[in-house]
Amino acid sequence: MSRQFQTGISGPPNNGDLVVQPQGGRVVIGNNGAQLPSGVYTTLDLRSKDEYGYGPVVNLYLGGSFQAMGSMSTGPDGFYVQAGPSNTDLVLQGARSTIIRSPSAVRFTVTDTAATSTVPVVLPADPSTALQAATKQYVDARNGALGIIAVGSGNGGAPTSIGGPGVWGTVTNTLNAHLNVGRRYRVFFCCRAVSTGNGAAADSGVRLSINPSTPWGERHFYVAGIFEGFSQQWVLDGDNTDHAFNVVMQSSNARLDVYTDNQSYPGATLFYVEDVGPNT
Repeated sequence: MSRQFQTGISGPPNNGDLVVQPQGGRVVIGNNGAQLPSGVYTTLDLRSKDEYGYGPVVNLYLGGSFQAMGSMSTGPDGFYVQAGPSNTDLVLQGARSTIIRSPSAVRFTVTDTAATSTVPVVLPADPSTALQAATKQYVDARNGALGIIAVGSGNGGAPTSIGGPGVWGTVTNTLNAHLNVGRRYRVFFCCRAVSTGNGAAADSGVRLSINPSTPWGERHFYVAGIFEGFSQQWVLDGDNTDHAFNVVMQSSNARLDVYTDNQSYPGATLFYVEDVGPNT
């Protein structure tokens, strides 16, 4: 070993290098496999080459039998930072942010509040679960529609009874959704059956109750029949507001029984808001 500066020198060395040239091509700093009083093995292992002939290699070991380890090395196609074995994670942690650069610029930055990329992110496939990102081809194939954004329900298996002619009663649980400006939405409701209970035609009024109701106002339609099922949809353009939706009904001639138990049937969706695309 040649030493070109003294270990006790004060201040920075004058262009001094510490050169270690072992015959075996390996330098071990630490306890070299000897167990510390704490029960931990800690070693810094420097090698000229690894088992694949790549190098130089820096191995760091913590824990008996290499419970946690990592390495840095060079190979034919780049510089490697590797965690191993399988129970060791690779952790990149910055004091303020973690940055990945290309030769010309910062390309990817992670902070406590956001992950930011300056280049397009290429996804492997179309989304298959609700929280996966969508590819451009997936969105384009649907004309920009995002699909169902909120799902509600009816009042349950027992019929909702609305007493007396001209009395309005709520037949759904409140459905909350935010409607964005520039988007068009469809509010859909399906009722298994509606009946007056006395054999007369229901002559029912159906209204979509919206809170707040501006800018659309209330939307009505009518159902006629003795025991009648129906579905209805309302189309609204977004206004960048949180809205609460309910369906209310009445009969003009009798008490009304409303069956909103569609959700008990497999695959049935009773009450939902759907994004159908741009409002252009």
